[in-house]
Amino acid sequence: MDVEAQLRIGLNEKAVTMHAPVDPYASFLRREEQNRRSRRIRTGVVALVVAGVVGVSGAVGLNLADRSERSSPSDGMHGQENWVPVPEPTGSDSPEDIAAATEALLDSPVRGSLAGDQEWLERMRTYVAGEAAARLRENVVRPVEEKDVQFLYAGEIGNTRQVAAYVPATTKGGNDASRVYWFQGEAGEDRVKQMMYGTSADPIGDATAAFRWEYSANDEDGYLLALGPVGSTVTAGTELTFRADGTATRTIESGQEGSGLLELVVPPQPGGRADIAVTITRDGETRNITSGTLTSGMGGLDGRVFQDVVDEAMGERTAEQVWGERGPTDLPPTANWLRESLTEANLSLDSAGLEIPWAGLIDGEPALVFTVQAPGEGVLAFAWRGTLGSLDRNDYRVLMPAQGAAQRPIAYRLATLEGEQTNGINVIAPPGTVRLELKADGQDAQSLDLDESRRAEAELDPQQAATVTAYDEAGDEIGSAPVLPFAGKGSVGEAEGTRLVP
Repeated sequence: MDVEAQLRIGLNEKAVTMHAPVDPYASFLRREEQNRRSRRIRTGVVALVVAGVVGVSGAVGLNLADRSERSSPSDGMHGQENWVPVPEPTGSDSPEDIAAATEALLDSPVRGSLAGDQEWLERMRTYVAGEAAARLRENVVRPVEEKDVQFLYAGEIGNTRQVAAYVPATTKGGNDASRVYWFQGEAGEDRVKQMMYGTSADPIGDATAAFRWEYSANDEDGYLLALGPVGSTVTAGTELTFRADGTATRTIESGQEGSGLLELVVPPQPGGRADIAVTITRDGETRNITSGTLTSGMGGLDGRVFQDVVDEAMGERTAEQVWGERGPTDLPPTANWLRESLTEANLSLDSAGLEIPWAGLIDGEPALVFTVQAPGEGVLAFAWRGTLGSLDRNDYRVLMPAQGAAQRPIAYRLATLEGEQTNGINVIAPPGTVRLELKADGQDAQSLDLDESRRAEAELDPQQAATVTAYDEAGDEIGSAPVLPFAGKGSVGEAEGTRLVP
């Protein structure tokens, strides 16, 4: 048994003794992923914006000459709400472009609402130089001086004050130690010593972070700050909406054209999920900065609240009836499955209608298929499998049109709980189904055997496209659905294999 399995089982056994129905290991993984992503994302915006401009996915070390700090008024930001996709990326990845974009960023004036506050910036310069010197210690050719500090950004976003400063340095071994240092404090607070140094400093061309942003709780604003060279335009696709026609769209926010700056307050999200995709356009070429998600995991709600909602949606079906007699750690973590799915859908518990078309066993493992829907939006279907005391897996996360959702079969591919793809597919037929057919592309349709729970199983090559169709007693079609490929990485409704509508 590996360390992960031991940790999970130990946490779950403790949860059972504490009467906590939500799988604590999954919650631990979610928090750790959030912390890891926060460590990576919050400290390197400028660096990756540069990499995003030039389309590089790895770190870039550049020895840059000393530069003097310049200032200008903030370029500002304007927002617009459009039902259009984030601009598609174009352009090349040459080292020359990387160097040019880096130089262009460092040649740009300091931006942000505090760019013109020279008195405060001079105090901040002393503070930045001291912090950089303390971290570089005696490993550099010469000590960091105040004149070395070049401000890239100084301003306030929401309830935060942000500073990004570039400090060139070379190690005694001849390596480039130039870094972008990030500091954050409270808006309106003038004391420079209250500005907290970030968790790391990043090389100017390092692509280790997406963009600088933070989102911590359901009831607090977060922020996004993306900074590129003057002459570029930054665009962010923010709130993801699942439309009733089965498509996903984002609200588009753009920084002022040519400013190279996007400052955005991220409001509280209903499901505790902030999901943002950012591009930057320069010299007619558009680059992905990155896309990313931070979640608070709806942590303010007790797991028993989710369990109560699941139990109500199960109706007269009991756990013993659908999954058999099981000990506490052999039961499925259904409350956590609902919590995780609502976070994925960015829906609050009280705004999402929950339906459970099927619950049962797949290869002896408890499994659950359910749908959630916000009023007037598309339907999101999820399929989970596993137990509290072992692994569990999300097999299916798909956006589908609201119209006809109850008459549509749900068909999805199966992987092992460890994630290895198999030829197996699981199909849940809609009510009234008498005959169920699987039609693989280029092959004759085959009938599938339904059990009493309206479940069928079949085999299909992972690369083979197919459609499942349900028929009633009269032979009329009830509904049909494609067998989607295994889901890719990314948001539901956007990633490959997570949307019925092409």
